[in-house]
Amino acid sequence: GEAAARPPASPPTSPSKARGGGHSGVELRPYVPDFTKAFEWICVHTGGRAVIDAMEKNLALPSHYLEPSRLSLYRYGNVSSASIWYELELIAENGNQCGAHRPDGNLPAVPRKLRRGDRVWQIAFGSGFKCNSVVWQCMRGS
Repeated sequence: GEAAARPPASPPTSPSKARGGGHSGVELRPYVPDFTKAFEWICVHTGGRAVIDAMEKNLALPSHYLEPSRLSLYRYGNVSSASIWYELELIAENGNQCGAHRPDGNLPAVPRKLRRGDRVWQIAFGSGFKCNSVVWQCMRGS
């Protein structure tokens, strides 16, 4: 007869247990690079507060880093992937002080504006498994 179909295996949860090689039972934490060393600014699709919170947590970002995304959601609502362009404008206008323009906003210790040479990472999501990102470099400014 035919073999019974099995559901796909679930991905391991964090932290995962190492298998084989005599390291059974050792907890391995996932590696998360320090994205603040690669990008001065990050614009995340404002699919809702939960999306922004999850990106902040999983990318291990400081609380003020996604304030342009939170301010865009606060001011304009979920405008889908177009939000990343609103966020870029908010960064150009407010620098890292976007948190000052909404209730319960987060501010960094040192105010900063967009500067020449800064890198901006825009991340947008679509239906299913779609995710697009682009990196821009600021060509003007101080």
